[in-house]
Amino acid sequence: MFDIFNIKKKFEVPAPTQIVLLQELERFNVLLELIISSLTDLKRALVGEIGMSSALDDLANCMFKG
Repeated sequence: MFDIFNIKKKFEVPAPTQIVLLQELERFNVLLELIISSLTDLKRALVGEIGMSSALDDLANCMFKG
């Protein structure tokens, strides 16, 4: 996860490209949270702690096929 607060502090007056960078970092953090959550749920489903949903089954199949 990117620490957006500390990155913002490094810019005194952000240029347009830096603003775009910050927006993309925010989006990337959301994506990372989703990936971490999905993989954690998949791990728990494979162990049997939670039920395997169709979305988790699709994720497992995609990871298996590469």
